[in-house]
Amino acid sequence: MNEEKAIVEKRATAGAITELLGLNREEYVYRFVQDGRTITGISWVGAKALAEYFRITIVDADIKEVDDGFFGKAIAEWNERKAVGGAFQSKIMKLKNGTRVKDVKASVKALNKAQRNAILNLLPIPKYIIGNVGEKEKEEKAVEKEEIQTWEVQSESDTNTKYVVKKGTKGWECSCPSFQFRGGTCKHIESVKEKG
Repeated sequence: MNEEKAIVEKRATAGAITELLGLNREEYVYRFVQDGRTITGISWVGAKALAEYFRITIVDADIKEVDDGFFGKAIAEWNERKAVGGAFQSKIMKLKNGTRVKDVKASVKALNKAQRNAILNLLPIPKYIIGNVGEKEKEEKAVEKEEIQTWEVQSESDTNTKYVVKKGTKGWECSCPSFQFRGGTCKHIESVKEKG
């Protein structure tokens, strides 16, 4: 048990987290401007990837409807420790053009954000890591983009999840956790190659 605990703790380094998040910045890190400030953080997809990599499990999750929105609460467990995550999501969302509309996915967003927060509360992720990932993205956008072919592939285990398979001059890539953690190939790349 102690040997496994030591292995898990060794994997939870700033370098490992930065590398994992950097594998698929567009999905793993969110970025938006609010009141002239750029807000950056780890997305739900990024948190799920970290949870799979570090073997974190959600042991409880629930949502409660309140007057103007939904409150989500989740408990995550890792390495014999537990953390709680909470999140509120309004029933009304504001679009970029300023229009306010009913958010039909508000309850799901509240639950996903709560799970994300519970996962992130268990991991030592200093804010500079998100900044480092953001800086790499800026550098790469400055470089001329290569010709890349992309395919969208449906997850077999989760109907709400789709993965992006890419083929470029550097080879094949997939946004699924299996490819990110093991590299080389995955069943999504193989399925695209078969359809060829």
